[in-house]
Amino acid sequence: MDIAPATGDRLRDNLCRNFCSFYKFEKKEEVTCLGYQAAAWLLGRNRQIDLVRREALPAPALEAVLETQLCPACPFFVKDCDYAEKRIEALPCGGFLLLKQLFGQGTVSIDDIRNFKLNLRATMKVYDLAELAREKGECILGTEELQTHACYMGFGILTPGEKNREIKPGSGHEEICCVVSGTVTLGSGENSFFVGPGQAFYLKGEQAWLMSNEGPGEAVYVLAGGHSDHQADH
Repeated sequence: MDIAPATGDRLRDNLCRNFCSFYKFEKKEEVTCLGYQAAAWLLGRNRQIDLVRREALPAPALEAVLETQLCPACPFFVKDCDYAEKRIEALPCGGFLLLKQLFGQGTVSIDDIRNFKLNLRATMKVYDLAELAREKGECILGTEELQTHACYMGFGILTPGEKNREIKPGSGHEEICCVVSGTVTLGSGENSFFVGPGQAFYLKGEQAWLMSNEGPGEAVYVLAGGHSDHQADH
């Protein structure tokens, strides 16, 4: 049995490639089906998930729960799901098929699906951006977590003496960067200036600056981003 790796691109590639008839390797979908989100939720609770597609036994009770409780909340349900519209020979999404397989293997129960649905109804989810940023220096709270293309947020930490971190929105993006604590130096070519706590600057597209922290303590900044077109999404 192949146990699913960490969530993100590797889970997307394994689940979608093996189970989803709509999957295209060259096209990265930013919005994921609710079955994918349920699998990621189960992984976050240390469930072992078999990502090798196998012949699944009929599971009418589970299918009824998925179709009535999970599918209507899926971002593809209204316009992009032929299966939900009961079109002839339409296949369910890869997430649906994976959950059905896991149910047959005894890995997932109907109560698990209901608990996941209850989790979706939570009035607010809190994301620990500071903890995530300490692992890589910067983290982005965006489309994959929020299931929206409208906006995203970045949170970054520069260690004392760290130099030349590139700040660049990228094609189709615009960002406002605000320094929260510490003082940073921004440089681009012959231009450079200091930005202190509570001060912000605006960048668009491929415009890039290098950010350095020459102070004795950490420098923390946040990015508020949006999409000026749909060429690329965080």
